[in-house]
Amino acid sequence: MLFSKFALPSCHDDRLLSHARGLIIRVVLLMSVMWLRRVKPKLFLAAIFLALLFASCLGPRETSFYSHFSMRELVERNKAAAGLNCEAMGGGGGGIHLWSGGVGGSRFDSQKSESFACRLNSEANFDEGRFFSGLESDTEHALREGGLQIVDHGASGPARFFLTYTQKTVQGRIEISTSRVGAQYYNVLADLHEHSN
Repeated sequence: MLFSKFALPSCHDDRLLSHARGLIIRVVLLMSVMWLRRVKPKLFLAAIFLALLFASCLGPRETSFYSHFSMRELVERNKAAAGLNCEAMGGGGGGIHLWSGGVGGSRFDSQKSESFACRLNSEANFDEGRFFSGLESDTEHALREGGLQIVDHGASGPARFFLTYTQKTVQGRIEISTSRVGAQYYNVLADLHEHSN
């Protein structure tokens, strides 16, 4: 067969579907805008707003791991096994999300940090090495459970580890570090970064 020598594009090819979706949406939006501009100018402005809002939802987004990551939950799951008996002093975080591109071809770049701080109980037998190992193991498990592929991992300091991962067009990195502040205080910090290709 003549066509057996050629690799025809599959309907399940993500890149082909993405381009086709973008082309169809461009055509529909263009036709709608042309009609509204001639018939109803007020609706034309409303259509522009809705088109921009809709376009922001089309492109790649942060992974579920990134969106639902909680430093407090990660600490809570590991503190008992390591003998970390401390009174929570607080925690929190913040981040930034940058989005750019057109319909069907958007890009994003997101970063956030989360921390958990507590006051150590001086009578507790805290195994810091076991606690740190548990944080790393649980993070790896959460990434794999979320369907992410870990591409690199390592230590970037004596009490700091990182994991880089990917999912389709999204690449990410998480770095977690622990530190003592004096003899009474303990802090765990996570920095996350994801972006699309």
